[in-house]
Amino acid sequence: MLLLAALTLTGWATCLVAARWTGSWTGGAAAGIVAAFNAHMLTPAAPICSALRVEFLPLALAALDTLPAT
Repeated sequence: MLLLAALTLTGWATCLVAARWTGSWTGGAAAGIVAAFNAHMLTPAAPICSALRVEFLPLALAALDTLPAT
Protein backbone atom coordinates (compact mmCIF):
# COMPACT_ATOMS: atom_id res chain seq x y z
CA MET A 1 0.00 0.00 0.00
CA LEU A 2 2.84 2.39 0.82
CA LEU A 3 4.58 1.57 -2.45
CA LEU A 4 1.46 2.47 -4.42
CA ALA A 5 1.08 5.70 -2.45
CA ALA A 6 4.72 6.63 -3.07
CA LEU A 7 4.45 5.99 -6.81
CA THR A 8 1.20 7.95 -7.05
CA LEU A 9 2.54 10.94 -5.13
CA THR A 10 5.74 10.96 -7.17
CA GLY A 11 3.79 10.99 -10.44
CA TRP A 12 1.35 13.63 -9.23
CA ALA A 13 4.03 15.99 -7.90
CA THR A 14 6.14 15.64 -11.04
CA CYS A 15 3.08 16.28 -13.19
CA LEU A 16 2.36 19.53 -11.35
CA VAL A 17 5.94 20.78 -11.63
CA ALA A 18 6.36 19.82 -15.29
CA ALA A 19 2.98 21.32 -16.22
CA ARG A 20 3.98 24.55 -14.50
CA TRP A 21 7.34 24.69 -16.27
CA THR A 22 6.11 23.71 -19.74
CA GLY A 23 2.59 25.15 -19.68
CA SER A 24 1.21 21.84 -20.96
CA TRP A 25 -0.80 19.37 -18.88
CA THR A 26 -0.10 16.67 -21.45
CA GLY A 27 3.62 17.18 -21.02
CA GLY A 28 3.18 17.22 -17.26
CA ALA A 29 1.26 13.95 -17.31
CA ALA A 30 3.93 12.35 -19.49
CA ALA A 31 6.67 13.53 -17.12
CA GLY A 32 4.74 12.24 -14.12
CA ILE A 33 4.28 8.82 -15.67
CA VAL A 34 7.94 8.59 -16.61
CA ALA A 35 9.05 9.71 -13.13
CA ALA A 36 6.77 7.32 -11.26
CA PHE A 37 7.01 4.22 -13.41
CA ASN A 38 10.62 4.06 -14.54
CA ALA A 39 12.87 1.01 -14.42
CA HIS A 40 14.63 2.12 -11.24
CA MET A 41 11.36 2.36 -9.29
CA LEU A 42 9.98 -0.95 -10.50
CA THR A 43 12.97 -3.19 -9.75
CA PRO A 44 12.41 -5.97 -7.20
CA ALA A 45 14.82 -4.32 -4.75
CA ALA A 46 13.02 -0.96 -4.90
CA PRO A 47 10.76 -1.42 -1.83
CA ILE A 48 13.78 -1.86 0.42
CA CYS A 49 15.80 0.86 -1.27
CA SER A 50 15.82 4.32 0.28
CA ALA A 51 16.04 5.90 -3.19
CA LEU A 52 12.36 5.06 -3.69
CA ARG A 53 11.33 7.98 -1.52
CA VAL A 54 11.61 10.78 -4.09
CA GLU A 55 8.06 12.09 -4.05
CA PHE A 56 9.02 15.30 -2.29
CA LEU A 57 11.85 16.21 -4.69
CA PRO A 58 9.50 17.70 -7.34
CA LEU A 59 7.70 19.67 -4.62
CA ALA A 60 11.04 21.04 -3.43
CA LEU A 61 11.87 22.06 -6.99
CA ALA A 62 8.51 23.83 -7.25
CA ALA A 63 9.21 25.67 -3.99
CA LEU A 64 12.64 26.75 -5.24
CA ASP A 65 11.10 27.89 -8.50
CA THR A 66 8.85 30.34 -6.66
CA LEU A 67 11.79 32.12 -5.03
CA PRO A 68 12.64 35.40 -6.70
CA ALA A 69 15.85 35.51 -8.69
CA THR A 70 18.29 38.05 -7.34
